[in-house]
Amino acid sequence: MPRVLLVEDEVLISMMLEDKMRELGLCVAGVAATVAGAIGMLRDTDPDVAVVEFKLADGECDDLLAELRLRRVPFVVVTAARIDRADARFANIDVLEKPVDMAHLAVILDQLQGGTAHASDPGLAASRPRAAHDLVEG
Repeated sequence: MPRVLLVEDEVLISMMLEDKMRELGLCVAGVAATVAGAIGMLRDTDPDVAVVEFKLADGECDDLLAELRLRRVPFVVVTAARIDRADARFANIDVLEKPVDMAHLAVILDQLQGGTAHASDPGLAASRPRAAHDLVEG
């Protein structure tokens, strides 16, 4: 079972994301609410994939993203913060803005694990209606 590191500082969102990870058959290896906690947990849990809120109470996750890249752990950024896609820090990174479409997150997680789904599939939005329970706000 693939292991996920979940980095989110809002408790309710973290709980909803945890539930979704389990529904997808993923093991939540750890949940961190701070950059320092996430880096420590990354070292302790050796996850297969990570879901990261970029702006946490103790700062932005630049150091965490660098550590994830160094360890070759694929990740997706899920954030309510405005992200400048021209910023080199976000080159070749999947970034989902909150409220998160959980079906889209599921596709990206599958893709990051080497699955066959494609996040850019134009049929994705049309095939999955956006119900309130499929969105996570931030």
